[in-house]
Amino acid sequence: IQKTAELPAVCILFKSKQGYGKDLFIDLIQKMLGKQYLFRTAKPEEIFGDFTTSLKDKIILQLNELEGKDGFHSKEKIKNLITEEQTNINEKKVKAYKQTNYLRVFICSNNLTPIEIPHDDRRFIVFKARNKKPKADYFKTLVTDVLNNDESLYALYKYFNEVDISEFDIRNHRPITQAYKEMMDAEVNPLYKYLYETFSDDTYKDDFKDRYKLNKVTKHIHIKTDDLLNDYKQYLVTNEMTYIKINYKLLKLLLSNIGISNTQLRIEQKKQGTEETEKIRIKVYTIKPDIITNLAEEYDLEEEIIDMLEGDFEG
Repeated sequence: IQKTAELPAVCILFKSKQGYGKDLFIDLIQKMLGKQYLFRTAKPEEIFGDFTTSLKDKIILQLNELEGKDGFHSKEKIKNLITEEQTNINEKKVKAYKQTNYLRVFICSNNLTPIEIPHDDRRFIVFKARNKKPKADYFKTLVTDVLNNDESLYALYKYFNEVDISEFDIRNHRPITQAYKEMMDAEVNPLYKYLYETFSDDTYKDDFKDRYKLNKVTKHIHIKTDDLLNDYKQYLVTNEMTYIKINYKLLKLLLSNIGISNTQLRIEQKKQGTEETEKIRIKVYTIKPDIITNLAEEYDLEEEIIDMLEGDFEG
């Protein structure tokens, strides 16, 4: 309503089951601004296809019931549309041209993860409806007394138009909701969760026992490459993520990307059946404590732990 000549560069995502009023919210804005300034669609191809007339002169874009596959397939295009300063308009039989982008983008979906939100995201705000659905009388009152009542609608428009937002910077003052955190958490690579859960404390000493070497000085952990690969595969099975495919080369690449190197370690061990020793070389991954700490901070992997006493339970 205010600052319509400024691009917010932020998208609002509404998540709820059917019939919770996602469309009604946009209906109110449509009544205030005028239908000609809005475009609503459930088909991404209508805005990212060969012809983009639907985006011409628009202030509000509503993507309806965006399914996960559509959101992920079009994620880069959606992100660009949210932040790009100019939009390409392709009309039939007219030479393509650019138009200044003023779009406020809304995504309305009942999908658990309608779009990918990476850990370094700066574009999305997520709101999820409470589980208890409002009664029909609630929506009836909104439609009758607000949406279809010119005096109420004008009062709402007047409030939106006059409320002081001079100090509000939507890009830096975005509300970080629990729903937003849940969607972001869903996109964290399970390898990072595995590493944190396995090596964030001393539990690995029991889990790996003879399969790792701990440098007492540096506190670096050295684990045989095959042992780490097999343990991670078992983690995926235990957490019902067998759809994630992993092999030696891919694991090596993913670990290298976060600073866990693949090296050779020369160790001394007894020859089998004798008291003599020999030096052998084994391939290991070297895990440094600060890498696990950085993962926890960057991807917010630490989970709340609730302490309870025996007397807190019934029976």
